[in-house]
Amino acid sequence: MNNMEDEMADIELVGSMIDIATMACAYLFLHAKLEQHLKKTSDISRKMTGILAKFDSRLVKLEKTIRPLHSATQSLTRLATTMAEAMRQILTDDGVYQCHGERKAGRCSGGEPSPERAKAGELHIYVDALEKLNANIAFQTGDPRAERWPVSSKPVQRSSASFTQNLLPKLTHTQRLTLLIT
Repeated sequence: MNNMEDEMADIELVGSMIDIATMACAYLFLHAKLEQHLKKTSDISRKMTGILAKFDSRLVKLEKTIRPLHSATQSLTRLATTMAEAMRQILTDDGVYQCHGERKAGRCSGGEPSPERAKAGELHIYVDALEKLNANIAFQTGDPRAERWPVSSKPVQRSSASFTQNLLPKLTHTQRLTLLIT
C-alpha cells in the first residue's frame, strides 16, 4: 500500500506542478499583455500631450490677435455711446429752442423731441445738427471755417448758444473732442 500511496503522492505532486506551470504561463501571458497595454497607453498619452500643446500655442496666438480687436471694439463702443448721447442732447436742446421760438410765433407743433425720436438710423439728423453747431461756433468765434457752413436761422443760433452754455460744460473731454472732430 505504500507503493500506491507513493504513486498517488507523485500524481498529486505532478498535478500541482502542472497547475503551477499553468499559472506561471498565464501570469507571463497576462504580464506581457499588461506591458503591451501600458505601452499603448503611454503612446496615446504622449500623442494627446503633443496635440494639447499645439492647441495651447494656437490659443495663445489667437488671443494675441483678438486682444487688439477687442480693445478697438471697446473704444468704438464708447465712442458710439458718446456720440449717441451727444446726439440725443443736441436734438433735445435744439427742439426745445426751436419750439420755444415757434411758440412765440404761435405755431409750435408739439413738445420737445424725445430721445426715442433720435434713432440710430437717423444719422443725417445728427450730422445736420453737428454742422449747424459747428457753423454757429465758428461764426461766434470768427473762425475762417465759418464760410464752409451756412448759418441758417436764429432758433439754431439760440440752440447752439444754449448748447455751448448749458451742455458743453457737462461733456467729458472725449465727448468734446468727438464734437470738434466731426
